[in-house]
Amino acid sequence: MGVCALTGKSGTFVRSHLYPQAFYDPPENGAPFKAIGGNKSSRPKTLWTGLYDENLVVDDGERLLADLDNYAAK
Repeated sequence: MGVCALTGKSGTFVRSHLYPQAFYDPPENGAPFKAIGGNKSSRPKTLWTGLYDENLVVDDGERLLADLDNYAAK
C-alpha cells in the first residue's frame, strides 16, 4: 500500500516496468537480464522481463503508463 508517484492516489502498488518491455533486447536470444544492485549488500538478480519497481505506481498509474508505452511501441 502507498501513494502512487504518478497519480497521487493511495492504493496497492503494482509491479511497473521502468522501461516498456517492447524496448528491451535481451543480451542473447532467450537469455535473462542481469541486474546489479545499487548498494553493497544487494546481490545480482536474474530478471526475465527487464527492470521493474514494485513501489512506484498503483493500478491506475500503471494503466496510464501502459497506454503511453503502447502508443510509443506502435
